[in-house]
Amino acid sequence: MDTEQLKQISLRLAHLSTLLEDQAHNAARKIAASSEALLRGVEYQAQSTMAQAAERAVAPCADQLQRGAESARWAADALREQRRVLSGAQQSLVYLGLASLGIGCLLALAATVYRVKTAREEVARYRVEASLLRAVNQADIQVCGGRLCANVGDQGKRKKYRIVESRSGTANTGAK
Repeated sequence: MDTEQLKQISLRLAHLSTLLEDQAHNAARKIAASSEALLRGVEYQAQSTMAQAAERAVAPCADQLQRGAESARWAADALREQRRVLSGAQQSLVYLGLASLGIGCLLALAATVYRVKTAREEVARYRVEASLLRAVNQADIQVCGGRLCANVGDQGKRKKYRIVESRSGTANTGAK
């Protein structure tokens, strides 16, 4: 995954975070509006029911009317509490989503930093190898069958090039 792709992912995650936040706020407003409408409807229906019952039999049904009113109040209180709990849960989910997106952005940033670091190390290694290859290309040196050959004239098996012999006791160490 290259740096450009990681930038694109980071931008998409930020955009997704904004969309989630907007949707969460819209959903909270809709829940609040529908809860209020439902509460008004329940209260109106409870009042209407109590008025009708009072008209039919005021005295004998006083106890029953009281219980109905208490039940209606209890239902309204339960709905308010449920709305409060749902709003809190929704807000928690929004924060959790935002935290997840933040962590995703941090991971994408860390991956980008790591990729840039490894790319710099590769570039440095390639620079050393390139300078060595330039030095070999500019000299009368070649690789012959896995060994180093030098241009010493027209006598060798490969015309001018002959295999360079290792120094005794210092082969491949570079010591003089």
